[in-house]
Amino acid sequence: MNQFVEMFDKGSAEGYDDRNSNFSAITENFHFLSRLVLKNQPENARVLCIGVGTGADILGLAKSFPGWKFTALEPSSTMISGCRRRMEKEGLTDRCDFFQGYLSEFKSDEKYDVVFCALVMHFVKDIAARSEMFRSMAGFLKTGGQLVVSEISYDVDSPLFMELLETWKSMHAIAGGTKESLDAIGSMLRDGLGVISPERTEALISSSGFSYPVRFFQALFISAWFARKVSE
Repeated sequence: MNQFVEMFDKGSAEGYDDRNSNFSAITENFHFLSRLVLKNQPENARVLCIGVGTGADILGLAKSFPGWKFTALEPSSTMISGCRRRMEKEGLTDRCDFFQGYLSEFKSDEKYDVVFCALVMHFVKDIAARSEMFRSMAGFLKTGGQLVVSEISYDVDSPLFMELLETWKSMHAIAGGTKESLDAIGSMLRDGLGVISPERTEALISSSGFSYPVRFFQALFISAWFARKVSE
């Protein structure tokens, strides 16, 4: 995962946000459905956002749940700085704590109502490390607390993969992808990232202290689930 953090550090938070603005229809739908999934959380819920980037997920929740407070966890110095600036601009710094580092480095005696982890896990190629991350997420949750997690997830050996890949390339072309970068997307998904099938992700989550996860969102190769911590 370190190589991807270095990649984010070399870019700019503003450039990252500009590229992602091309996918706003997907992001807005994901945040809309996430708010529905989490609507029964306490008015003063505490939310741990893992791999928060520049804070889009916090913004997707904060305005609908004005009593919620957030811990923004992000290993990239560039991204966490961008998140701070974004929260300052939106007047949300009094509702946010910031931690630069990995989940394995984060310590807290507090138990959270929600753990929110969007588009992070496919950067973790080692399955044992991914399983440990899910167990750690469960450890930070109250019993009955909710996990919301999204990732690039698909069976890359499926004959349907190539069909969907062309649409995925078209999406990235809209964001300014070059011919070289578009041609490399298939190998990146197969070999560069830790892309696994939805069924494998569900098995990892359910074996890490959570109820069996419910997939509530899919947009091309991106899927999202919610689950509850079942016990200490």
